[in-house]
Amino acid sequence: MSSPNLLILDTHIWVWWMQGAKQLPRNIRRLIDEGQEPVAISSVSIYEAVLQMQRGRLVVDLPLDEWIFNATTAANIAILALAAEIAARAGVLPLHHGDPLDRIIIASTVQHDAMLASVDAQFPAYEALDGRLITGKESAQ
Repeated sequence: MSSPNLLILDTHIWVWWMQGAKQLPRNIRRLIDEGQEPVAISSVSIYEAVLQMQRGRLVVDLPLDEWIFNATTAANIAILALAAEIAARAGVLPLHHGDPLDRIIIASTVQHDAMLASVDAQFPAYEALDGRLITGKESAQ
């Protein structure tokens, strides 16, 4: 496997980082803050964040467009489009996880030869993430 040079943040990691949340694991915060690798999110993470806002599980003090700008462009977080190849790859992943949006994030990681930061307990079950998953455990990779 080539050396991935992109760090993709799972939705919860991205939101926690933007909020400065203390539940964000230190090793992941350090990777994002050091900026040695480009950082990105899947476009579906924006969808997930907006759904959380609508459900009252995520509260922001800004208009939606301004929050998205601050949480992506201003924060130097790239947005990865949902391409046909990613959708197809997500469709054939094992159904370890009931959330199709998470399978899109996993497929995006593989498609972009990237690393994925997540504390989702289901993600280690995906062989496609072997050597690509950064969890809250300092030694995990």
